[in-house]
Amino acid sequence: MIVLIDADSLPYIHMKSGTYEEAIQNMNNHINEITNVCNGDKFLLVFTEGKNFRYDIFNEYKNNRAKPKPPIYYALREYLKQTYKSYWHPKLEADDIVSYFHYNRKKFFNEEVIISSTDKDVLKQNIDRHYDYLKCKFVENSNDDITKFLFTQTACGDSTDKIPGIYGVGEKTVEKWFKDKTTNEELRTEVLNRFIEYYGLNEGIIKFYLTFRLVYLLKTENDILNIIGTTLGLPEFNLIDSQEVLEL
Repeated sequence: MIVLIDADSLPYIHMKSGTYEEAIQNMNNHINEITNVCNGDKFLLVFTEGKNFRYDIFNEYKNNRAKPKPPIYYALREYLKQTYKSYWHPKLEADDIVSYFHYNRKKFFNEEVIISSTDKDVLKQNIDRHYDYLKCKFVENSNDDITKFLFTQTACGDSTDKIPGIYGVGEKTVEKWFKDKTTNEELRTEVLNRFIEYYGLNEGIIKFYLTFRLVYLLKTENDILNIIGTTLGLPEFNLIDSQEVLEL
């Protein structure tokens, strides 16, 4: 089992653990715990590095977040990147990278793949079973689940990332809209029509497609090609029985 760890939250979770050395030990223990719970025999840490393509298409993206983070956060992050085999791309978020490798798992890898993350977008936009390493629980999704979640996000937006949806619309409202709808086309059309109803034809179409692009996690090779102009190179994994884990 390959465990793709969306590692952006690891330094944040442990930066208040005590001393720098204690924080490092806690992060190492946490990685061991994640791989054990997920029955992994290899893993990869994936990071968001730089301002990804979402900042290019929406200049208010995540500009409501407190910054800068304390120096220990960056020190712990750098420790992880220097100690473990890791992966990142300046135009992509960790969310996109783990989703891409999971979506293409049968093409690229000769074994099962599971994502471990703390981000609900990652956990709920990817089919099958995944692990929330903050809440210490598994999340399992069908294809219908991930489609409904994606278009619910499109309608509601995401206040934590300052992504606008339809003003005043929440998940319970969208649930009512989707009551008798199941297919991708039915859900997409319903949400698009709601955007048009609220904002008018031209602005509604523009806002729908902008919001969709911001919330949608890249998965297919065409998704990646359209953003960075090439496909992603295959990662080199950390082995569970290697000294990188056991001797830390």
